[in-house]
Amino acid sequence: MQEYYAFIDDEGGNGGRKLGFFAWLYCCLAVVETAVVVKFGKGMFPKSWPSHVLWFWGVVGSTFTVVMLVWVLRIRWAQLRKAKTA
Repeated sequence: MQEYYAFIDDEGGNGGRKLGFFAWLYCCLAVVETAVVVKFGKGMFPKSWPSHVLWFWGVVGSTFTVVMLVWVLRIRWAQLRKAKTA
């Protein structure tokens, strides 16, 4: 995942405009793995999840998404301000 980190954090070089081959490969493998689990995992857990577990993971996922969005936007705004002053 070094290529993804370089894509997010790169201030020079390619300027964070190009995601590397292995990062794309990792993303594709994650999608395929998720599809396999969804397709063949039906019926493995017949009971539904308790509502407190669903709420917990929903809050964790939402918080993570918001934090990552704010983090990326702050980096992009800093790059834009730096480019305007240079």
